[in-house]
Formats: sequence, structure tokens, C-alpha cells
Amino acid sequence: MKPPRFLLGLGLALWGSCADVLWLGVLLGALVEILLAANLRLRFETAEFNRVTDLGTLLSIGAIGYFAATLGMSQGVLRAVVWLPVTIAPVLLAQLVSEAGQLTLRNLFYSLRKSVLPEADRPVNVAYPYFALCMVAASIAVNDFEVFLPVAALLVAYALFNVRACGRAIWAWALALLVALVLGMTTSVGMNHLQLALEDIAFEWLSAAEPDPYRASTRIGDVGRIKLSDAIVWRVRTERPIKQLLLFEAAYTIFDGSIWRAPVERFTLLGAPAQGRTWMLGMPAGRLEYIQVSGHTRDGSAMLALPSGTRSVSTLAANDVLRNSLGSVKVDDAAPYLKFNVAYAPGVILQPAPTPADLGVPRRLEPLFRDVQRQMGSPIRSASDAVTAVRRYFGEGFRYSLYLGDQPGGKSLSNFLLTSHSGHCEYFATATALLLRSLGVPARYVVGYSVQEFGEFDQLYVVRKRHAHAWTQAYVDGTWVDVDTTPAVWAEAEAEQSGRFTPIYDRMSWLWAQFSEWRTREGEDTGSWLLVGAVLVCVWLYWRIFRRLRVRKTPERKPVAVASARDSAYFQAETALARAGYARRPGETPLAWLARLASDRCPYVTDTLCALVDAHYRYAYQPDANQPALESEMRELAERWRTETANHGRRP
Repeated sequence: MKPPRFLLGLGLALWGSCADVLWLGVLLGALVEILLAANLRLRFETAEFNRVTDLGTLLSIGAIGYFAATLGMSQGVLRAVVWLPVTIAPVLLAQLVSEAGQLTLRNLFYSLRKSVLPEADRPVNVAYPYFALCMVAASIAVNDFEVFLPVAALLVAYALFNVRACGRAIWAWALALLVALVLGMTTSVGMNHLQLALEDIAFEWLSAAEPDPYRASTRIGDVGRIKLSDAIVWRVRTERPIKQLLLFEAAYTIFDGSIWRAPVERFTLLGAPAQGRTWMLGMPAGRLEYIQVSGHTRDGSAMLALPSGTRSVSTLAANDVLRNSLGSVKVDDAAPYLKFNVAYAPGVILQPAPTPADLGVPRRLEPLFRDVQRQMGSPIRSASDAVTAVRRYFGEGFRYSLYLGDQPGGKSLSNFLLTSHSGHCEYFATATALLLRSLGVPARYVVGYSVQEFGEFDQLYVVRKRHAHAWTQAYVDGTWVDVDTTPAVWAEAEAEQSGRFTPIYDRMSWLWAQFSEWRTREGEDTGSWLLVGAVLVCVWLYWRIFRRLRVRKTPERKPVAVASARDSAYFQAETALARAGYARRPGETPLAWLARLASDRCPYVTDTLCALVDAHYRYAYQPDANQPALESEMRELAERWRTETANHGRRP
């Protein structure tokens, strides 16, 4: 059944408006409506139809891969669904210009390409499914549901009016449709408001702690051996070689016995950037050094890993740069790939003054740290003495280990301090912060990355997920200082777990970084060039598919309708079966009718009757078939079937 005029065109226009490509939606909609009204027909063979559907499949898979790689898996898949009206358009256009005016299941499903079942040649009109796809894609892309829903409802009503049940009063159909639309719109708006409310609540809770993307907890209490990925998170270019550089990402002040948290607060915008897209994090002071950091964002957002003394960040391709009171910096509405310059003062930490939370020790852990203080022995007279004593304590007799124990509950903080004397950086950072607090020195638990591996292939420093690190910041003599008590061998221990395919992955990662940088380079509209390239590839593929097709302008030829072949041998057999009490139901297809009779063990269903139905389908729905030969075949099959069933009760 053909869709009503302008339905597909309006649907594509609505999709284009929602997806912010109105020009493309209008262009596609106009093309579809022109082809629907035109009298141009192409003679498609089954192989050509198969190529067109394969093209649509490949374009859709390519879109999923492209958007998933650039936007992340969740947002990428949704964005690929938004673009399905474009990637599937070749299938619809092929149907509109074909002589048959429809496809078959064999064309749409690769598993049916070589099937001998008659059902594989069942005709399929993709116009209505394509319209539904446009509505789904538009609903994903749209931002204003209150405007989208009434327009979409009108289009759906227009589509359903063309296929409404016959014999029913129009007012009853309209009333039922109105009730359904009101309920649907009310539910959709309510769900949308509920989603926004839940997102707001989640933002309040998540932005409070802004958990480390790779280690949300200290892992204290886990069991087994920690294994971290070799995936490259950031790339860092420095002015001179370095031995180690700590990149700060987040600080936490509240420890509940197993997990560090931060106070509940929102991130605040840094304000408008200065010239050159430069955001100031602090006033320039003293000697500054400079590094360049590059890496991908996740769905346009990222926590920035910056030196603790960062004064400014420039050439940052982001609309919103936010910071919380503990110094964490994140970006929103950013480019998929960031490359920015950082100016920082070495050894100077920009953190606000300590709060009472920076001295808190869980009450149940106070006896543990009194025991540790007795073991330290030396008297503590100042904050600097405390830091020196703590460094010396962890530097004597403690070792680095990624093994957390194999008993239920894992390795506790007490076990780490009094028994095993081994653990990973989160144990050292946690114990250091709490021990300093017990000595009266304000301290915070800090997470970020350690920059130390120079990539020979990249020719700059690479920061991997396994370079994620935790340390402590202590407030000494009016300023914050880094206190990292984790044994220096930790980087070598984690590097030993590097996979054998890491070099191959590094090269692929470098190539992807180069491509991402090219796409987001300022002053180049690379997205438009990619779109032009994709259009040229599609045009070339269409030319390859259609160049051997015979084009002719003829009056529209409709397939031979089933009702127009009432004098065929098949309908004679059908009439005979009806007289025997096995009539075909209204609206029931011959194949469905035959399947029902077979399930009811009708004695007249034989292989010959199945062959007769198959010949009838070819006679009725394949205009290029040899009609005289099929008529002769059906007469022969009908006569043979009457002979086979001559003794089955009432003769049909």
C-alpha cells in the first residue's frame, strides 16, 4: 500500500528540523515526493535489490562505528540511530523507482538470499516502516518535546487514516485516535520531566564527589589482584625532559572507613575566557612552566588532569569550563578531542584554606593511628616534622603490591599498617592522610595521574589508565604540599603487566589521535568535508549499481492484482475447496490459508497444492515472469491435485 501524499516528505522534514539538519531533511523529503509522483521506472533484478539493501546496511554499520568512536558508545549509538533515515534512504529510493514498487523478504534478510521457501518472496513495502523510523530518529534528536509531540501526532494520524479499518465510522476512529494521542503525549511529557528531575538529582550527587573516572573508590576491602588498562588517556608535550609530573584531577576530604568522598557542591563556571580561549585558574606568580595536553572527551565532557599549580589553560575547545572548591576542573560541551596549553608554577599548589573536614579521622580508626604514632617514636613539634616523620615511617619496611588478599573483606587498613606493610598507592595515600590528620596536620586524599612514560612512537609523554595515581596533600606552614609516600617502584610494577599487544594498540591510538585532531582543528570545517566525501561515495556506489539497469519512461505498471486472475487454475481450486468447507477467510493470504489448513490436517493439502500456490504467487506478483508458461503449469498442477484428492470425501 502506497503511503499518502507528502507523508514521507513531511516526516523527513520533521526529522531534519529535530536533528538540526533541516536542509538535508527537506532535500530528502522533496526527492522522495518527486519520485513518488514521477513516472520513471527502473527494472531491478533481485541481485540489484540485494546490493542496495547491503549498501544501506554498510552505511548504518559505518555510522555506528564512526559515532561510537567519536562520541562514546552510548551517545554514539543514539546518534547513529538519529542518522538512520539517511543511511537507510537507498533502500526506500530503490523501491520508489523500481517497476515492482516493493521489495521482498529475500532482499532484506541475508539469511533468506538462497532460501527456496515461498515465504522468502513475500512482498514488503518499506514506506511505512521508513516513516516510523523517521519518527523514532526525530524523537531521539529533538530537544523540545512539547513542540515535537503535536506535530508528530498529526503526522501519525494522517498515516493511520489511510489504513483505518473499513466499515467503521470516522468519528469513532477519530475519537479513539484522540484518546490515544492525549494519553501518549501526557505520558511522554511526564516521563520527560521525570527524566530531567532524576538527572538533576544525579548531578547533585555525582558532582559532589566527582569520582575518579577510573577508580571511584580506594578498593580497600576488595579481593584479588588489581589489573589496569594500557589504554592511553592523555598525551603530554613538555618543554624539557621530566622524571615525573603529577597531574591533579580530584581531591577528597571525607573518609567513611572504605571510600573517600567530597562535600556536596555544584561545579561553578569559570566565566568568559580571555583572548585566545584562555581560562585563568590563578594569578601568574613566580616562574612558570608550560606543557601541552591532548586527549579525547567522553560525550563532550571530561575531567581535566592538570598540574596542581596550574595558572591558566588556553586553546581549550570547550564552551563551559567549571571548577569546584577542591580544585577539580571539568569541561562540558567540548570537542570530541581536546588539545590545550597549560601554564603552571612548579611546586605551588592552588588550593583553598583547610576546613575542619581536613582533620577528620573516623572514630573507630583512632586507636589504630595511636598505635602507629607509638611505633613512629620520634616527637612531633610542627607540621613539617610530622610530614618528615610520616615519610620516614612509610619509607622503612613498606613495599608496593597490587595484591589485595584472598580472604573475604580483602586487606583492611589495619592489616596494611600493622601486618602486611604492603599495598598499592590508594593504601599509602589513605594511611598518610589519616596519619597526618591524627598528628594535627590538615590533609586531603588526591587522585590523578603520574606522567613518566615517554612514548617513542608519539615522541611525547603518554598517560595510560594504569598511570592513575593517589597521593596526599598536606597543609604545612600556610601552604599545601604534595606528600607521596608510595614507593617509587610502583610504576615499574604496573608496567610489568603491560600486554603483548600494547605496541600495536599504541600505533592505532596514535593514528586515531591524529585523525581526531584533524577533525577538530580550528579554522577547518572538516565535518563538511567528511559529509561531502560520504555523499560522493554514495553517488559512486549508486552509479555502480544502476549503470546496467535499463531506464525507461512508461505509464506506471501495477503488479497483476490477485483479484484480476479469477479465471486462473488456482482460483478454481480455491473455489472447490470453499465448497468442501475449507474457505479462505477475508484478508487471509493464500500462504497463511494453506498453513492453517495444514495445521488442521486438512486431507486436501498436498505437495501439489503447495506447488500450485507457489505458481500462483509467481503469476500474480512477478510481472517479468513468463505468464503463458505459468498458466499452463497451474492448469497441470490443478488437474493433478484433483486426481490426487478424488477419494477424500466430498470431491472439491
